[in-house]
This record gives sequence, structure tokens and C-alpha cells, in this order.
Amino acid sequence: MLSKQHIKIARTIVIISWWVVFAAYTTASTGAADYIRSVSEPQTLYGKKTTATLRANVISGDENIGITRVWAEIIPPDPTGENPVSELHDPDNDGIYEGTYDGFITEGSYIILIYASDTENVTSPPAQTFVTRAELNADDYEEDDRFSQADTVIINESPGHHNFHDAGDEDWVKFYGIAGETYYIRVNNRTHTCDTVIEIYDTDGTTLLIATENKDTAGKEEVLDWESPRDGVFYVRLRNLNPDFFGAYISYDLEVYKKTGDFWGDLVGAITDAHTGEPIREAVVKTDDGFSNFGYPDGTYWIYKKPGHFTVGVEAPGYESSTRYVSMDDGEVITEDFELEPSGPEWVKISGTVLNDEGTPLCAMVLANGQHTFSCEGDGRYDLEVPQDENGEITLFAFCDGLAPFREILGPEKAADIDITMQPAAPNSRYMTLTADTEPAESGLVRISGTVTDEDGTPLCAMVLANGQHTFSCEGDGRYDLEVPQDENGEITLFGFCDGVQPFKQILKP
Repeated sequence: MLSKQHIKIARTIVIISWWVVFAAYTTASTGAADYIRSVSEPQTLYGKKTTATLRANVISGDENIGITRVWAEIIPPDPTGENPVSELHDPDNDGIYEGTYDGFITEGSYIILIYASDTENVTSPPAQTFVTRAELNADDYEEDDRFSQADTVIINESPGHHNFHDAGDEDWVKFYGIAGETYYIRVNNRTHTCDTVIEIYDTDGTTLLIATENKDTAGKEEVLDWESPRDGVFYVRLRNLNPDFFGAYISYDLEVYKKTGDFWGDLVGAITDAHTGEPIREAVVKTDDGFSNFGYPDGTYWIYKKPGHFTVGVEAPGYESSTRYVSMDDGEVITEDFELEPSGPEWVKISGTVLNDEGTPLCAMVLANGQHTFSCEGDGRYDLEVPQDENGEITLFAFCDGLAPFREILGPEKAADIDITMQPAAPNSRYMTLTADTEPAESGLVRISGTVTDEDGTPLCAMVLANGQHTFSCEGDGRYDLEVPQDENGEITLFGFCDGVQPFKQILKP
């Protein structure tokens, strides 16, 4: 049975970023290198959950080529025979393909490989994510043993069922409080050995504000009422008074509510980046009549509130806030989606073509102010939205195997249509060396590690790319460490890119 430590190790292995992006240099021959832009991040299923939703953002990039099929191959922890396949669909024609799979029954980590094929019968390389099935005794809200792992609780939602499934288990939830509003935290339907201590902590997650006394309360309903001193995030910690009592049967129901009457409606929606369309995690949504919540990791939100006329506002770090006026009738579901503009640097669109000195289109990586894409659709075209730096400038790079790196600093007036011409590397130009040690990883991938140096052995700060995974060797010693999938031939194509140094390429056969 998976312990919490095993789950933490699995998450450390599989969580590479909020969205896992696969863009492979080695797919120039397939023509589908950039179809799958992103996939759903790794997930862990607790309690009785055996179903997970799988998503992929798929764009062909060519109006003459369409996507005909997107599917997920599911590799279980103990694969035997043919792996299950789940189809993903795009009913809204917005490039977001989605499907559910309900066969996550065996404990352990499942490798999810997502593919796309086009009208020319070309299949993309796989994009990869993971689903981990945790131990069966845990409730549906695990892992939530620290305030940093607190699950968002919806005010006035139906009670959620929790348990103290192992020794020392505790549960944390969080909610957004409005100054002057009174909130009630209720635990009910407790088993006779479940004596839940309720504690409310301040926004730092460590300062205790109030707690129940727990005198002869085992197995009984208990309610803690508390008035929020200000707008902000507050945490609720729940633990069993006697930590020696634990197990799936040491359980209780939890709800956080406000006393506002018998009439209710639902305010729901999605919060996304106005430029990229990506979901914005954990935005704060609040109304001027005292209701609030966080956005979920997928960018959606839900507030269960009294009907009427009110103003709803959304705030998120790094974005301009947005508000609008809403009218809601009793029992009505109102959908309000928000597209937030990034605050700070202005974003501009750059596009163009990557060519060699003879005018031939190139498959290259284009990098500008932290954003990157590939010019591998056959015509050398690239298209990016990037933030300007503090000087209002954009530093544009291009890297292509066998050619000298390209670098140019652009002012905003030049960032419309920029063609990149790449030259052959000079015979005496600097070159880099990557050492590469490979070994099997617990996740089923291959671990690659080594150093990046120049010809004199000096460590380099470089981007290291291998079968769609990337990292940087910028800690001063030139070290890098990656876990990557093998391609259909069991090989790994390893690249290194560094400004002013010839690109590195090597094919590994672990």
C-alpha cells in the first residue's frame, strides 16, 4: 500500500511544471512536432476515486491540416498485455481535447501518453503526464496534512466526508474570509472515537486564532463560530483529540457556512489569461455582499450564495483585477467567465520565418524573454506573445542543430514581423560538451544526468533538452538532471543550447 512518503516521492518525480509541455526537435520528419501544446498536470486520486479527466491542448498550426484524432494510452503500474486507450474529444472546437478514464483501480503511478494524428495520417510524438492511485483508506481530500496542502472549501456547500486514516493524520482546509462576516465551522456524524479538534489559523498558516475546547464531544456535533477580522485567506486545521485512534472508520463530516436564509443560487465560471488562454490558479473571487472563494487549479470557480444584485470581482497575483455587475434569481446558475490582463510588462506579438543563409526554412527553437516555440511546420514560421523587459525590449534567440545561435535585441517598434537568418557555425567557434549518465527511474522513465562545459572544461549555463523535457545547467557547476521518455526506437535525443556556443546534439540508446 502506498504510504504518504511514497506519494510525495512519486509527485517529486512526475511534477515538472503547472502544465507539461512536449515540443520535440526530433520530429521534423513527422511534421507533427508542435501539435500537442500542453497536457493536464499530474493527478493523485484518493479515497474511492478511480476516475480522472485527461486534457490536451492540440493545435495543428496549419489551416490546411486538421486534427483527426487525439487519444491517451494508459500504462498501469503493473502493465500486462495491451495498454488501455481513452479517446479525447473537442466538442467546442477550441483545441482543448478532453476525456475521462475510470479504470485507475490499482495503487501506484500510471503513465499517460497522449497522441494526436492529422488528416495526412501523421501521428505526433507522445506528450506525457501521470495519474497516481493512492492508498484506499484515505479520504477523497488527501493529501492535506499541512496548511500548504489545504483544500478549498466552498462556503455553504454540502458537507464533505473526511477521516483520520493513519497515525498523526490531520486535515486542513482553507476559505477566503470577508471582514465582519461570521463563519460557522461544523463537524457532524462523527464516529464514537472521533473527537475532532477545530482550529482556525491566520493567513500565515501558523498563528492560531481560535480553537474548540473538546470537553466530552467525541461522536457529537460541534460548531465553532468565528468573525473574520479582515479580508483574506484563513485556514482550518482538524485533528483527532486522541491521535492513537485512527483508521478509515474514524470519520466525520465537515462544512463551513454562513447564516443567510433559505434562498440560494450558484455563481460559476472560468478565469483565464487573456493572452494565452491558460487557466489562472487560485484567483480570489469575491462579491460585495460578503461571499467569496478561490479559483480551482483548472481555473474554474464556484460560489454558492444568496440571490440578488451584486458586484463580483476577481483578483490574482500578476494580473489586473476585474469586476462586473450581476443579477441572480433564487435557484439560478449564473456563469461569469473572466479573462484577466497580465499586469506589469506589456506583452507584444512577434512572428516571422527562420531560414538559413540560402533561404531554406529551418526547424529551430525560438526563445524570447522566457517564452519559446518551434518553427518546425515545414515553412519555418514561428509565432509568439512575449512580455517586454524593464527596458521595453525583447531579446530574441534561435537555436538550430549545426548552425550558430542567433541573437538580436528588439525594441517594441521592431516586434511585428521578424525573419531570422541563421548562419553556419564558424570553424573556430566555441563548442560545448554534455556528459550523460543514464539509469532507469522509478517513474518508468529514464533518468539522464551530467554536466555541460565548453571545450576548456568551464561549466556553462545552458538549456538541456531531451525528448520534449528540458532543464537548465545554471547552478554554477554545469550540472543537469532530467527524467525523460524514450522514443519509439528506444532512443533519447539530447540537445544543449547556450548563447554564443554551437548547439550540441547526441542520440543516446540507454
